[in-house]
Formats: sequence, C-alpha cells, structure tokens
Amino acid sequence: AGVDYMARTLPQLAPVAENLTGLPDDCVVGRHEGVSPDEVAKLRLWHLQAQSQNIMRQTVLADTKAATLLALIGLVATKVAIDVSAVSFGPLELALFANKATVLCLCLHVIMPRFPRRADWERIRQFEHYSWTGLANPTNPDDDYGAFAREAAPSQMFTSIARANQGASKVLLFKFKWLRIAFLLAIADVVLTIVYFLGGGLPG
Repeated sequence: AGVDYMARTLPQLAPVAENLTGLPDDCVVGRHEGVSPDEVAKLRLWHLQAQSQNIMRQTVLADTKAATLLALIGLVATKVAIDVSAVSFGPLELALFANKATVLCLCLHVIMPRFPRRADWERIRQFEHYSWTGLANPTNPDDDYGAFAREAAPSQMFTSIARANQGASKVLLFKFKWLRIAFLLAIADVVLTIVYFLGGGLPG
C-alpha cells in the first residue's frame, strides 16, 4: 500500500545504462531518409510529447470513468438499501451488497493517489527527469532539474521523456486493468439488482 506503481516499474525498463549521465553520446541521429538531423530531432521530440499528452488524457479518462462508476454504484446502493432490522438477509441480498462493496473498493483503488517508496526516489532521479516523480523527488539536489535543463544532451532529454512515458503507460495499464474488472462486476450488479426487483425483494 502506498507504493507508486510507476516507481516500482520504472527502474526495470532499462537494465543497461540506467543512469542518464551514462548514456553514450555517439548515436547516429539521422536515418538517411532524406531528413536532416534537425528535423529528425524535432520529429522525435514531437512524437514523445504527443505520446505523453495522450497517456495523460487516457489517465484522466480512466480516473473519470472510475469516479463516475463509483458515484453510480454508490447511488444505487443507497436507493436499494435494506432495513436490516426488518428484513432478513438471504443469499441474493448478501451477493448484492458484497458485489457493490467490491466495485466501490476497486474504483477507489483505481483513483487513489500513490507515492513512491523512499528507497525508490534516488533511482527515479537517476532514471529520468520528466515525470512528476522525477521532478518532485525529495532527494534531488537544489536546482538539479534546472541544471539538467541547461546541460542535458538531446539523447538524455529524449531518453528521459521516453522512460517517463513508458512508466506512465504501465500506470495506465494498471488503472484500466482494475477498471475493467470493476465494470464487469458492475454489470453483474445490475443483473442481480434487476433479479432482486423482479423477485419483489425490496420492502414496501
């Protein structure tokens, strides 16, 4: 609990030359496709930034879906609440409440903010300087990011953005995986609720 998924996956993405300062500086920029090195650099930067923005939009979408489902299931749970003192619980009632509680917990699990473990901060600082975990790192020396922005080679900046995008995409996959399960359970909850209504399970 409280461990950022990206913080745990980022260090696994580049077992070779993990530290940004250790990247080789003899990479060939051009690919002999009739495009100048300047244009290649611009295209790569645009591609990385467009990916970053798309991942951010999809992350917001996942959180919005989880929040909407959380509100809907919470509303349904309120509307079909049963007076425990007047009605005895049967298997269907227990299934309804257990399913609703599971969906609510999964939605909270998707939305809940997570933070890196203390032991991961230093590795993130060496690994990339683009994500919020890389910028808000408490282990960063004063003006660490400013110095990186002034002195970083293009390959370091490209690699930093690419690694941050890759880590963020794993966070997005984590969110959508659990969100899919929550939606499947919500569909089952709708079916159980309809059966419950048709069976006259609601009091008066």
